Amino acid sequence: MNALVNPTVIRDSVLQEQLNLLASIEPTDVGFLSCYLDLHQGKQKALADFAAMQEAVRQDLSESERVDFAHALKMTADIIETLPAETRSVAIFCRGILGGQFFLSLPLAVQMNSHLSFDQVPDLLPLVNLSLEQGQYLVATVTQSWMQLLQVDLGVVSEKSWSTLPRRIETDEFSYHLSSNSGTGSRRSPLVTQIGLLEQSLSSHPDACLVLNCDQFIFSQVRAVLPERFRDRLVTLPQWIDNSDQYQLLEHSLQAVNMYRLKQAGSMAGQVLGRIGSSGDAVVGIEASLEVLHGGLAKTLVLVNNPGADDSAVVPGNPANAFAEVLRLAIVNHVPVFLLPANHELGRLGGVGCIISNDVIAAQMAARQYHGPLDLVA
Repeated sequence: MNALVNPTVIRDSVLQEQLNLLASIEPTDVGFLSCYLDLHQGKQKALADFAAMQEAVRQDLSESERVDFAHALKMTADIIETLPAETRSVAIFCRGILGGQFFLSLPLAVQMNSHLSFDQVPDLLPLVNLSLEQGQYLVATVTQSWMQLLQVDLGVVSEKSWSTLPRRIETDEFSYHLSSNSGTGSRRSPLVTQIGLLEQSLSSHPDACLVLNCDQFIFSQVRAVLPERFRDRLVTLPQWIDNSDQYQLLEHSLQAVNMYRLKQAGSMAGQVLGRIGSSGDAVVGIEASLEVLHGGLAKTLVLVNNPGADDSAVVPGNPANAFAEVLRLAIVNHVPVFLLPANHELGRLGGVGCIISNDVIAAQMAARQYHGPLDLVA
């Protein structure tokens, strides 16, 4: 039996490892149970929700499927009572012995909506969505005299650094300068040390964005000093928030991060739609995206966050949900995934789109040049 039980709430790095593990599971004839439980109102409420969801799923199963379902349910119920006290939700994945017994529990410090499914492959969309919305990011509060840097990782908050400036700084419309009675103060910004700490943190967390809680003048200084490769990962808050109210600071920071992610996804979707008819290095729709992903040709995947998208495509292995297979293949092939709101215009085109790797396009052009036309991608 493949059984993994995490003793404490997990971080995003562990979530990525487990996503890769779950995505590697090939479809079989034996159903795979995916259970997401909201625990913030207590385990008894969660167990009641669990029982209600069971009945909704069971009524659509055949007799043989109900045997596998019952086995998976027993494995799931047993683990709920043993979860860490700080768990606000849990994701549980399991399959009975006939399909090659498997069990994995992921206790989380963030709240997730309760959901239960029983399909040929694990339901990974809620986990991908969670990682994009509440995965690792940084929050820096910067003032004229001190800086605090927090790391937020799937709801777990830790202080990375706290530093004070050697002297108070004053502003003019052009630059910061040291307050000094000597009249010979340096024009070098005392923020350079603090910005250096931010640069180190961004370097060591390559997928994290940085929320800056500061006034507009300090933001302009940080942006000017940071290397250009980090600037597109800066996120601002509408107004400065006193960091003594950490709950409010983190709530506003999370909202800002989600807006940043949505903007990223919207920009990527625009590239997909713009390239379909021009450069030809993009495809839309379930079937075309599956072909590109199966061929290892995808550079980026964009999905409308709506599992009800076109599920009618013919999928190798015949998983029940073609949308789930697209997502699974993207994770297996380490293709970056961007999620769009359900009302995005891509939804009218199947809800799925891929940008094809430039390396693949170059190889096709070379093949045409030396060997004549070669249609590798529709």
